[in-house]
Amino acid sequence: MTSSIAIAQAGIALRQCLEAEITADAGLSLARVSVTLSLLAHAPVVLAALPAVSTPGNRIQVMLFGAAPSEPLRNLPRGAPAPLQLDLRYRVAIVAQSLVAAELMTGVVLDAVHRNALLEIPKTATDPVEAALLTGPGIDRAVPVALHLEPPRVENPDAALILRVGPLTLTT
Repeated sequence: MTSSIAIAQAGIALRQCLEAEITADAGLSLARVSVTLSLLAHAPVVLAALPAVSTPGNRIQVMLFGAAPSEPLRNLPRGAPAPLQLDLRYRVAIVAQSLVAAELMTGVVLDAVHRNALLEIPKTATDPVEAALLTGPGIDRAVPVALHLEPPRVENPDAALILRVGPLTLTT
C-alpha cells in the first residue's frame, strides 16, 4: 500500500471532476466567464501576495489542506488487520475578477459536489505522469470514495470552502 500514490490519485480525480463541471456549467457560458482550475501544493498560500492585477483571470484553486488516517473499520474478525483508510481535506479558494464571477465559480464547486457524491477515480489520463500514477497501486477502486462539503467550524464560521474526500481505502 502506498499513501503517496493514493493521495495523488484522489487529487487527479478531484481535478478532473471540477474541470468537467467548469466545462459543462451554463452560468459560466452565459456570463462568458472563463475559469482556470489549479491544484496547488500542500503549502500555505497567501492570496494577498497574488493580486488579481498581476495575475489576471478567474481561478478556482484547490489545495490539499490535510490528510489523516480514518477511524479503523469496525466489525472485523478479531486479529484481522484493517486496511489503511485516509480522509483528505481540500481548501477551495476562488480568485475572481468580479463578484458575479466569484458567485458563479462557487456555484460550480457546489454543483460538482452535489452531482458527485461518490468521486470516481479515473483509470486513465492524458498526462503521462498522471496516467502512470493512475495505474499504480493506491486507492482500492472497489470501495466507494465519498466527496462532500465540510460545514464551517463553530470557531471559524467564515472559513473557506472545504471539500472532504474519503475515506480512501488503500490497496494492500
